[in-house]
Amino acid sequence: MVARFVLANLLPSILAGALAWGVIRLMYRFLPVRDARRRLALYGIPLLKSALVLLGVGLVLPWPPIFAWWRAAAVPWHLAIPSALIWAGFTLILQDAYRRRAYETVLEGARPARLDFPEVDEVLDEVIELYQSTTPWRRRVPYPFGGDAGRIPEVLPVLSSDKIDVPLVLTDPTSQAVLLPSSFAPHLTRDQLKSIIAHEVAHLVISRPHIASATWWTLLTPISPIAIFLAEDIQREEERACDAMAAAVLGDRETYAEALVKAFRLIKAPAKRPVPAAALVPQLTGRQPAISERVEALVRDRSAVDVPWTQALMSYIVWLASWVVLF
Repeated sequence: MVARFVLANLLPSILAGALAWGVIRLMYRFLPVRDARRRLALYGIPLLKSALVLLGVGLVLPWPPIFAWWRAAAVPWHLAIPSALIWAGFTLILQDAYRRRAYETVLEGARPARLDFPEVDEVLDEVIELYQSTTPWRRRVPYPFGGDAGRIPEVLPVLSSDKIDVPLVLTDPTSQAVLLPSSFAPHLTRDQLKSIIAHEVAHLVISRPHIASATWWTLLTPISPIAIFLAEDIQREEERACDAMAAAVLGDRETYAEALVKAFRLIKAPAKRPVPAAALVPQLTGRQPAISERVEALVRDRSAVDVPWTQALMSYIVWLASWVVLF
């Protein structure tokens, strides 16, 4: 039964979710859905498709006939639930172990950042004061994300490390800290350091409803195996929201965008060291397309594409087309 569940339920659910994910991303290339709320809602399509196939309910595609045979071999949903629960327990234990390992990896050998960045404590105080004393930045946070400066801990360690290549932040309530690569020290101006700190603090300030939480999406992996991959896309949405928040707090989006590009260039200089998954440890930079999209979102002027009714129309087209193709 378990072998049949793996071959006829679990494997097809991963393939179906990946296919649905690819369809959504392909449609985004032709229809630029930029509204975070609508993009997050559309990510639910691969999640639903994968979950239905896992339970032996959904088709991988309505065609060709070979997929009908695959579905017929699937374990029925009322018999698949015990196997799904075993799969759920395994994945949750694995995720917890991987998360713990990720935190241990980034903290290994870390030291106070002031040893490499003499101005970092002063810069951190300035950034926190900006978050606490100004309110207009809250209007720049894209829905459904929110922001609350009260979430910044009273003591926020800023550490530096030789073992990381990209600035990152630990957001677990039991271990909150900002980490900077020591290799950045000779290359950053004070304004660039301030921009990076503002972004990392934004990850602590930001509030995430479940649909906008990468961690929540990873916990859906047991019922939809594609969720662990979708979580990285959700994390990119959070990165864009933190970009908007940091740029608004600093009051200079061009300088912030320059700091983002500078950080990306610096991490490309040395040999790339492995870093934990973005869904577990938010990192300042990502792949080249993500960086270019984030910079464009910061510096471009609004156009007709950004008008709410246009965004609504494009998201409905993507939703209907995806439903026709995938269900």
